[in-house]
Amino acid sequence: MLEGWKQGFIQFGVTIGVCIFAVLFVFWIGSHEHDQIGPANQNNSNLKQDKPYPKNFDQSGKTVALPDIYTPDHPSHANHYEHQDLKQQTSMADSTKAIVDLTQISLLLGAVGAAAIFWTLLETRRAVAVTREVGDAQTRPWLTAGSTDVLSVDGLTVGDQHFDQGLGIRVNWANVGKSPAVKASVRVCSKVIPRDSKIPKFDAPEHSSSTVIGPGTHAYSENQLMWGDNLSNFLNQQCDFIVYSRVDYEGVLIEGKSFHTEATFRVKHNGYKNNGEHIMPAYIDGLQNSIS
Repeated sequence: MLEGWKQGFIQFGVTIGVCIFAVLFVFWIGSHEHDQIGPANQNNSNLKQDKPYPKNFDQSGKTVALPDIYTPDHPSHANHYEHQDLKQQTSMADSTKAIVDLTQISLLLGAVGAAAIFWTLLETRRAVAVTREVGDAQTRPWLTAGSTDVLSVDGLTVGDQHFDQGLGIRVNWANVGKSPAVKASVRVCSKVIPRDSKIPKFDAPEHSSSTVIGPGTHAYSENQLMWGDNLSNFLNQQCDFIVYSRVDYEGVLIEGKSFHTEATFRVKHNGYKNNGEHIMPAYIDGLQNSIS
């Protein structure tokens, strides 16, 4: 793209140079011809004939050719220099008109060139902005919610109640970018809803403590727990467990700009494997799934 603009500038410069050369060349020709005018003390205001021209017809009325000596172009003619001066003045007038015409063309080309330069500057600014965005996208951190981890909890105590079994789910965040994510704050909340029902909208909880997530490393949200009746209904496939998590962060190479990623997971219980393990798929669902 930049190479094309460079060639356009070169072509425009060559065009302007040719026009200026043509103007100077015409002006030089006019000045050179004007220097060939006859003696300066000749009076060109009165073009008079010292000797009358002979009649250009004979006694029979037939037209005859005049001798060359009686034409103003002949050096011996009395008005030769005045006639030559008049011719040079006419030539200079024609040259001046040509210069004016070429000047107008040059002004027009200059206006077109100025407009082209202005347009090129705008396009260059846009190209620089796009290049900067591409560079930022290639070097910035990118945090994605790749998966969830399911944890079995034995001997769960909630308040003054004790439960023999509980289930914990956490979101696994990964930095797939090429630079560290700083001031990364991971937030999470959850709800139990009837099986296959519509996921409600979540309000992200307050910011927790921030951390640094380097390229290729992981960070985890807090565990979201189920126990008691909710856990029994979940294991009996009567409800789904919805986990919403959001991370806000900044990049070390991009100052003054923050990013975020949010993801909503629907966790279901689909029975047990032959070895007794739970079948609990977790997949992205709902409307609150975005990245900036």
